[in-house]
Amino acid sequence: MADELKDADKGHDQQMARAVRAIRLDDDLRYYVRQFLHLCGVSASLNPEHTNTAMYQFGRQSAGQDFQALLMTYDPTLYADLLREDALQSTTETYDET
Repeated sequence: MADELKDADKGHDQQMARAVRAIRLDDDLRYYVRQFLHLCGVSASLNPEHTNTAMYQFGRQSAGQDFQALLMTYDPTLYADLLREDALQSTTETYDET
């Protein structure tokens, strides 16, 4: 029984590693993940003045931070690379507008 659980965990880890590797290799998936993390407001500050809004934002951030940790578990540099891509895209968009 314990060996079956270990095999299931091993299979899960292998599949997660393949999924994160696919994100690394695919421009569209990286863009999607960057947008998802942005929507989660991972780096946004919380406003404690409005409790309901703060709790909503906290829930979004919590989900985004869990996803960020998951990515970093299987590829420790992927999140940093996504941030860099996001910054470069923002710089390009700002530059193009002027």
